[in-house]
Amino acid sequence: MKTILISLIIGLIAVVIWLSIPWILIFIGYQLGPNPSKPLIKKAEFPFKLEYSIHDSLVTVEDVLICEYDGIGVTEATGKYRKWRGYFASGKDNITLYRGQDGEEVYFPIGGAGFYMGDFISPGGGAAPFPNAEITKPFMNTDFVSTSKISAKVLEKKYGLRLINLEIDKPINNEFK
Repeated sequence: MKTILISLIIGLIAVVIWLSIPWILIFIGYQLGPNPSKPLIKKAEFPFKLEYSIHDSLVTVEDVLICEYDGIGVTEATGKYRKWRGYFASGKDNITLYRGQDGEEVYFPIGGAGFYMGDFISPGGGAAPFPNAEITKPFMNTDFVSTSKISAKVLEKKYGLRLINLEIDKPINNEFK
């Protein structure tokens, strides 16, 4: 009985090691691979103004998108890449256009920080999808939320929202060395 138990434990350990080897090799490969070049400009601010109407009432949102270089990240799909962090000077998480009683939130995604910093190959988002938006909804009374895009047509029909104008500076011309 003791011999069988020891054999099962050794067999289980061997299977775990065998299944882990590909992931360990990928991890080592990424660590040994070259780092992406660093940006010359590591931080910039992009003031913006978004005008929209909700049920024919005009609303103007003015804030500043602050973009910062945040080091190097690694994904299985792209390997090492430059990470960027974008946040608003106001401290808000999103540009909320509508918040429902059931926890749904319609917001305008301003675009990825890497995009505005002139890094068009790093993952993390591109230009703002004007005049479309995004919506998050809680999933069955849990902490999980689903996020999806919402077209300008659905925004107007379902929520009475119409995005009118977005003014934001163009992406900077950054260099990577």
